[in-house]
Amino acid sequence: MKRLVCVLLLVLATIAKSAAAADQPKTVSPKNDPLGGMIFSGANHCCVGIGTANPAAHLDVYQGELKVGSSGVGCADKNAGSIRYADKHLQLCDGTSWRNVSLDKVE
Repeated sequence: MKRLVCVLLLVLATIAKSAAAADQPKTVSPKNDPLGGMIFSGANHCCVGIGTANPAAHLDVYQGELKVGSSGVGCADKNAGSIRYADKHLQLCDGTSWRNVSLDKVE
């Protein structure tokens, strides 16, 4: 009888430990892209957090700025919706050309 109780307690402890581990956020080790970036893919990699373990958006930069630069690539259908900073302007690719984005009333 004592053996049965010990085995039962061991099984219950193992199940409880597995359930607790499943509830913890998973740390993702991204693959390295040979061109110099990181690749996140699959259902568990929907969001990237920088400075946060619980990102609230696809890219969540917590308590920091996001710096945008320019590679100099032209605007085309394949990169429509891209943003860049070039020529002292924040720019948006509309699928045809880079357009300056402004929050000012007059530009």
